[in-house]
Amino acid sequence: MVEKKKRKFISEERCIYSGIKMEDSDKNLKKSVEHIIPLSVGGSNAFVTRDVSVQSNNTIGARIDKEFGCLFLVALQRNKYKLTGHRGAVPDIKIDGKITDISSQPHATMIVDKNGEMKIHLEKIQHKIGEEEFIIHGDENWVKYILEARLKQALSKGDILKTPYGSISKEEDIKAVIDVAPKEGGSKFQGEIRFSLDEYHKILSKFIFKIALCIGHITLGPAWTFGPDGNKFRSALNAKNNSDIRVTGSPQVDTTKELFISSGMVKLAPNRHTIVFSRIGNSASVLIALFGGCLGVSLLALSLNAKKYRQGKTRQNVEAVVFSVDGFDGRKSSHFSKNDISYQLQKMIDNLPPEEKRRFTS
Repeated sequence: MVEKKKRKFISEERCIYSGIKMEDSDKNLKKSVEHIIPLSVGGSNAFVTRDVSVQSNNTIGARIDKEFGCLFLVALQRNKYKLTGHRGAVPDIKIDGKITDISSQPHATMIVDKNGEMKIHLEKIQHKIGEEEFIIHGDENWVKYILEARLKQALSKGDILKTPYGSISKEEDIKAVIDVAPKEGGSKFQGEIRFSLDEYHKILSKFIFKIALCIGHITLGPAWTFGPDGNKFRSALNAKNNSDIRVTGSPQVDTTKELFISSGMVKLAPNRHTIVFSRIGNSASVLIALFGGCLGVSLLALSLNAKKYRQGKTRQNVEAVVFSVDGFDGRKSSHFSKNDISYQLQKMIDNLPPEEKRRFTS
């Protein structure tokens, strides 16, 4: 029996993100450790691939991973689980708004720090209303600072400051005026969060496609990675608009969450990233649930039908692997295969309606 030779392009070590051949002698093209899920969003030093060049690692990190980590909903999870970025800091959650039970309704910012403590900072305002008239909003130190600066300007012109609560001719008068001025103590904060839903979907989708490309490479090998289907995922990472993306499946589909949980195949925990790879015949899929599915559950199809990169006889038995990164604190991951997953997956498919069963087994 003559062993079928691999195509030269496939047998060479290539970067899964760019397709360029890796070279140890080139500092940009040599191998690097790529965290499939970055540490800054709860990844693990054990859940990595080394088939990525230094150049692509840096590019994807800056263009996809960083943007994903800065999404407001992701920042909430990073703050909750104390996930630090490259600078070693847990991101604060900032929400702009206003204090509604103060007559002037001044602008304010609510900040939730890494310890979960909430603080509200009034915006410091110095608003000109006339030739020589100003309205000052802010905390006591800010008002004192502004009055001191205004007093110096007035004294330089041989004048004094006049306020509704008394005149100021020397610095000692400032404290007296501040003490008698009414204090506006508001307790009702009305916040406002603005973000582009289209941009959110675009960033989240590309992050999901990146994970799927890595999982496809790990499970199906370079023949898939550099074949027609892998090329689609690679192109999706560089797509400028969501309309340019041509990948089978959905980066956000919550209906599959019920299907997978009800089948007993996988349990989604809030403090865990769960990725399920399953294959039946020529059909394969990747389910991705980040932070227990709180950002949505993704289900993407990986095609094994293209003759161009099919190797030998396709296995017809059920194949399933679970990749789990849990806890987030120790940055340790478990990459395991459960014996009952194959059984549960087969049972799930046996119970599907005929039209759905054909879709999974064709």
